[in-house]
Amino acid sequence: MSKLKTYLRDPLSAELMAALKAAPPMKSALLDITHKCNLRCVGCYYFTEGMDAHRKERDDGKFLAWVEAEAARGTNMLNVVGGEPALEVDRLRVLAEHFHLIVVTNGTMPLPMKGLEDVRVAVSFWGDEKQDLQLRGRGKSRIFDQALEHFRDDPRAGFYYTTVPGFSEGIRPASERIIENGNFIAYNFYGDLTSLGGRYDHRGGFADVAAAIDAVRDDHPEWVLSSPYTNRVISTRELLGETWGYDQCPSLTYDHPENQDRITHGKKYPTKFRAYNADLTTTRRCCVGSARDCDTCTDLWATSGWVQAGFRRHLRSEQDFIHWLGSTVIFYMQTGMLDYRIHRHLLPQLYARFDVSGMTTPQRKTSHMRLPVVTDADAQPQSA
Repeated sequence: MSKLKTYLRDPLSAELMAALKAAPPMKSALLDITHKCNLRCVGCYYFTEGMDAHRKERDDGKFLAWVEAEAARGTNMLNVVGGEPALEVDRLRVLAEHFHLIVVTNGTMPLPMKGLEDVRVAVSFWGDEKQDLQLRGRGKSRIFDQALEHFRDDPRAGFYYTTVPGFSEGIRPASERIIENGNFIAYNFYGDLTSLGGRYDHRGGFADVAAAIDAVRDDHPEWVLSSPYTNRVISTRELLGETWGYDQCPSLTYDHPENQDRITHGKKYPTKFRAYNADLTTTRRCCVGSARDCDTCTDLWATSGWVQAGFRRHLRSEQDFIHWLGSTVIFYMQTGMLDYRIHRHLLPQLYARFDVSGMTTPQRKTSHMRLPVVTDADAQPQSA
């Protein structure tokens, strides 16, 4: 009997594997649907890397032709970013007719239900309530409160919570507000692209963040979509003896000129992923930009792809297989390719199977703060 067949004698593993096999094979692409945004968040890769230079004129014919071509290419899942996708509701409805959509929104505007009933809405939130006010609201706008109001009890919506390395103490209270609002949580990790330093510096590791996430997950397992294994891989930058970097990332535009040596001679991955700029014509090197140093990349989806691409390597032991299976199922729930509402009852059992005790996350090092910590007084609403 093969190792896989042996592992699948476990009823929970068999049920989860059957759910994955019943889901459509994930053939994804990323689209900047617009270069426009109503915010300028500190550390946003889009504006930090000047990607709003790829502007497009309003051309519905070109847009529809792009949709048809991308569907014909075999794409079935589209990660829609920008810019702010909520500024392009009509085009989102067109895309929803052809693809499974993940719409990444800053939460400042509601997304109507009509024509978008089956999309996954990924609502952004950064740090904790004080840091979100600082990093996204510029000390003036309580964007988190707006987002909670706009997506209360919305079955499409989860909060994609970008944790900031040195501010783990705010994770529990913010997470519990999200859960009380009727939304699930998927955690991501802030990369200090604008060199704020100190407690914002991702290079100090996410040990305290991972512990805080684990505590919330233990108390609210059916509301948290966050693989302890993937989180440790992000923090340690290692996966079964490999070190994270450009040669490992599977979220590269496969036919981008800058990637051809890697595609031809480097590590193979079985996708035809593309990341399209807002002009609908050009692409960028990877899912998070063209100028990004891979050392600064803490992207959840890129790392999840790295884990998933290592299926065969994770067959070396049953625990490794459980880490792969659980992380993949959780990612499919995050994206909506598996219906979270149907499978959420399995999450407490699944989380109990993870064992990341041997994966040590780096401890943070103290360093000079370049941006002051937001105080309670600073966090009060201010007039524009």
